[in-house]
Amino acid sequence: MTAEAQQCSAEADDGLAPEDLAWRARRSTLAPLAFGVIGLTASPLLLGLVFGPIGLRAGIDLWRSGIRRGSVVVGISASMLAVVCSVIAAVLWGSVLAGVLLTRDALRETERWVGMPVPAVEVAARGADGDRSRRIAAGEGRARLALVFITPEHEASDETLRILAELSPSFPSVGLLVVGTQSSVDATRRAVLHSGLDVEAIGGETALPAPIDAVAITPTIVVIDRDGRIESAASGGRPAAEIKRMLEGPAASMR
Repeated sequence: MTAEAQQCSAEADDGLAPEDLAWRARRSTLAPLAFGVIGLTASPLLLGLVFGPIGLRAGIDLWRSGIRRGSVVVGISASMLAVVCSVIAAVLWGSVLAGVLLTRDALRETERWVGMPVPAVEVAARGADGDRSRRIAAGEGRARLALVFITPEHEASDETLRILAELSPSFPSVGLLVVGTQSSVDATRRAVLHSGLDVEAIGGETALPAPIDAVAITPTIVVIDRDGRIESAASGGRPAAEIKRMLEGPAASMR
């Protein structure tokens, strides 16, 4: 504070009674605490970045002027904590927003796979009879093949497997192969059996051809037609009616 400002302040104080001066001092020391509390309360909305610095400035100014009240100390601490909490909230909100945007992009990318060819490959799949070679394409006497990408013990993946366990008996011409994108073949096979479905499974260590090697969301269902092209693809948890339409074929999905 400059000498001129101090003189003006002293002149303004000359007309006040001592009890009024004491009351004004008490009132001013509550300002940092008030801004700190408001900043903490509003930190989920990032407003602590507004009120926190104001409270810090007010508290530091009071401390430098020789006021050593407990409310000043608490106000400075609360204002600093409001700033920190708002920064943390900003990081969390940013990660949520990034996750939403990336998920939307992944969903759209999966839908763009429709019509793309899938090169035929041989993989080692584990079923009721142990490991055997399985062809990733429409084949082995079946008109179409549905690949189900899951994460074992993930609620949405488990629900998708339970829906398929109920629907698969009605679609004997559709082959099912479950892929654990980030799990071993043993864990994937256990998840398949736990859902009541008894089909072959492969683990995340299995190399798959493009574009199905780029599945980013589980569960994802990819149906390959008899010509080896992707007939339909959908990521995320889907209701039974939609999964049924995918198993029935493109004609059903257009109803």
